[in-house]
Amino acid sequence: MIRHTKKLFNFFDLNEKKEFCKLIFCSVITTLLELISIGLIIPIITILFDGNMENYIPESLINILFFGADEKKEIMTNVLIYFLLIIILKNPLYKIWQKMELKFPDLKKLRKYAKKLNIYFICSVFDIESLSMSRKLKIDALKIASSDITDAYLQNYLSKEKKPIILSTGMSEKSEIEKCIKNLKSKNLAILHCVSLYPCDFKRANLNRILSLKKNFKYTIGYSDHCIGPIASILSINLGAKIIEKHFTLNKNKIGLDHKLSADPMDLKIICDFAKNYKVFFGQKRINPSNFEKSFRKLFRKGIYFRRNIKKGEKILEKDIIVRRPMNKNNPADYKKIINKISKKNFLEGDEIKKGFLS
Repeated sequence: MIRHTKKLFNFFDLNEKKEFCKLIFCSVITTLLELISIGLIIPIITILFDGNMENYIPESLINILFFGADEKKEIMTNVLIYFLLIIILKNPLYKIWQKMELKFPDLKKLRKYAKKLNIYFICSVFDIESLSMSRKLKIDALKIASSDITDAYLQNYLSKEKKPIILSTGMSEKSEIEKCIKNLKSKNLAILHCVSLYPCDFKRANLNRILSLKKNFKYTIGYSDHCIGPIASILSINLGAKIIEKHFTLNKNKIGLDHKLSADPMDLKIICDFAKNYKVFFGQKRINPSNFEKSFRKLFRKGIYFRRNIKKGEKILEKDIIVRRPMNKNNPADYKKIINKISKKNFLEGDEIKKGFLS
């Protein structure tokens, strides 16, 4: 388990002994609680709790997200709380944001809870004020939203921070990403492919962009999934995404901004299970089967048997044999070698044909 934030993204240099989905972390957009896993699965809890702390006691939330886990304690100690801090402005969405707003004392409670569990606490900041708030919370890492890819003013302040940074790249040109990276001056950086559509149609997901990001940027590459269902997340893992960010909800039918495109507990379990196990599916490049698979030949393959009673001295005709399971010492591929042979003993219907008793 990673204990130090300076090594946070070194986690993504995975070897065969490490598993996907090792770190899970939670996030809140102003008043939205969002769960994110930087271990590769990032469940984001969307607008579910209406700014009421009592609606999302962290212990209960984690239990809901990771139901059925074998090692609850391990999951709890690998959870990373991730908060998106937004300064609410006077705009048409003001009442919505205000309804969902988490006060600073609420954030401090969650920060304290994260520290108690020895888990990471990450913030996404959108301006200098929220950056200042994140400092007061003593966060472990920072998230930059796609909307701030060109905010050089904010990036200048972020460049002075010594925290790991996750950068979403929705709506971004290659040159804009390069300039942002230059402004941030961070070596501990992760870049997420993102399409800023909510929801994002499958035909617009453009997952091959992950390959281009891997080729052009020598950083950890991941995917922020806004598509409906778990398919895009699963495919992105297969393309090499080391971080999967996925909105999360308890009820996809609930009215709200993100519920439709979010994963529910079952979707999230599907993604996590795939992330943990997908490498084993590839196996080796050899054509020949493994010894374990060969051990089932006797059960599934066929042998050659007598179709009727055969007397000693009788010639074996093609109509006298039958090919069926289970496998025996007579390979059906060699059945012609038995035809016209003479039996040296009596055989009963269903007996295995033994070549030593044929001439």
